[in-house]
Amino acid sequence: MNRSYDVIVIGLGIMGAAALWRVASKCTRSLGIDASGPSHCHGSSHGASRIFRRAYWEGEKYLQLLNHADLLWKELEQVTQRHLLFRTGGVFIGDKSSRIVSGSIETAKKGKIEHEVWIASDARKHLPAFNIQDEMAVVYEPGAYAISASEARLAMLNDAVLNGAFTEFGNNVVKLEKHGTGVRVTTKSGCIYFAGSVIVTTGPWITTNLMPELTRFLEPRRVPIYWFKPKAGCETPFSQEQFPIFLYERQDGGLLYGVPSIVSNEPDVKIGFHNR
Repeated sequence: MNRSYDVIVIGLGIMGAAALWRVASKCTRSLGIDASGPSHCHGSSHGASRIFRRAYWEGEKYLQLLNHADLLWKELEQVTQRHLLFRTGGVFIGDKSSRIVSGSIETAKKGKIEHEVWIASDARKHLPAFNIQDEMAVVYEPGAYAISASEARLAMLNDAVLNGAFTEFGNNVVKLEKHGTGVRVTTKSGCIYFAGSVIVTTGPWITTNLMPELTRFLEPRRVPIYWFKPKAGCETPFSQEQFPIFLYERQDGGLLYGVPSIVSNEPDVKIGFHNR
């Protein structure tokens, strides 16, 4: 079976789904291929919830990309008529001179992002669930939010198909070859496709049999995530209304992040390490 496309997206996790969604709105013929089914748990960025923030402590260089992403997240929610964004606000907690506090403030000022800076005593009133020491400060970004990531991925795929994209699940791409001015794509089942361009978003499996030459440049790592159930009678401080998405820098430099429960399949508070 030989078919030609303007663009082929290989790997339909959250990155691939997003790529196919945008490609489908601009190209006449696009195809997305994934080794698993439409809904699976093998994506390198798999999960039911994610954080969106703009007051990046990492620096203002991300602002242009973040501002564009913010518009697209809101567009996705609007065009699909799904509740994908949970506007919890976001807090960034650490020592007053820490990178998380000072960096977030600097980026917020440069990007003209709405924010507030709370001293420890005020922060404890706003955030009863957090352990905030006297030497700490909190940057509050009201425009930050949590994203229902798995639902957003499916929404992107659905809207891409509605815009004319084709999808193929349960088939691995095993070879990419130059073909004229484009690319020849061969799958495990023997299908051959041609495309002007190919976008590869296969996550850590990119080096397995598709691009082994990248092995010496990439080191996939597993990042553990944990869910914690609030003690009986203590659920209120952890509700969406009182528990925003957060980043919390510890004294040893470890950076935790967390999300309140926004979907039924993640009923508890999600916490992970940002830099481990």
